[in-house]
Amino acid sequence: MRNLAPLALSLLLVGLCFGQDPPLESLDPTLYIEAPASLELGKDVKVGYRCELLWTSGEQDSVREFIAVVGETKDAWEVETTQGLMRKRFRGIPVGRGMIMALVVDKKTHQVLVAKIGNAPETDENNKAFVKLQGLKDLKVSQEKKKIKLDRIEEFRLPGGRKIEAEVYVEQFGKDRLSKWIGAKGSGLEGVLLRVKVTGGNETDYGLSGLPVPGELQLEDKDSKGRPVTIKVRRVTYSNGTVASTTRNALARAFKLQEVQYRSGEFQSAVVSLRKDAKKTLKWD
Repeated sequence: MRNLAPLALSLLLVGLCFGQDPPLESLDPTLYIEAPASLELGKDVKVGYRCELLWTSGEQDSVREFIAVVGETKDAWEVETTQGLMRKRFRGIPVGRGMIMALVVDKKTHQVLVAKIGNAPETDENNKAFVKLQGLKDLKVSQEKKKIKLDRIEEFRLPGGRKIEAEVYVEQFGKDRLSKWIGAKGSGLEGVLLRVKVTGGNETDYGLSGLPVPGELQLEDKDSKGRPVTIKVRRVTYSNGTVASTTRNALARAFKLQEVQYRSGEFQSAVVSLRKDAKKTLKWD
């Protein structure tokens, strides 16, 4: 089937030249979707761990994404995920809707070794796929993006005057220089974003407007008695109005989540489910 991809692309381009959209059922999602180059999981992750997130932005439809560890070999994790699929579009059509990626991820390097895509079980009327696939199709793996490297460790003054050590990461985007201060290990605020500064054109500079406060995040999951599951969080507010929550919850940390809840303007995201009973939904064999 992969040998037909160039032909399918040629036919698609011909259709576009004449101003005609190809039939939805003929779209090949592998022309528009790439698997991530790597997927970093925490050292304590286990088979069965599953995390689901909900994204909303203004009046737009909400988007749910999940990542689940559904199997393992000696050297690799077997992962199913929908992360990023709803953002892959052709002329406004979410070609990734109703799809699930199957990834084989190296345990040591976190590199994606094998990537495939298939249709999710049709249990949700609002999430039916536009394109019907027969079994799993191979996906191209995107090129590894350059990781942001630690620039330095320096003293950072918190609101109220207390000083802690912060890791400073710097990245260049054209003329813009992005710097992030993050709480260092042993600071009491490990992993917490402390300040963001952009110079070079798109100037911005914001940081903590107060110290983190303890709170709780209620999930959609229920415990054995049918009660809503909650996790403990630390909630921080920034000078630009952004609010974010971090956690030390073991399941959340297994997925290397920087925040479990985030709100900035009309954009919001939150973890809505953390489970340990994930199983394969695709036919891997």
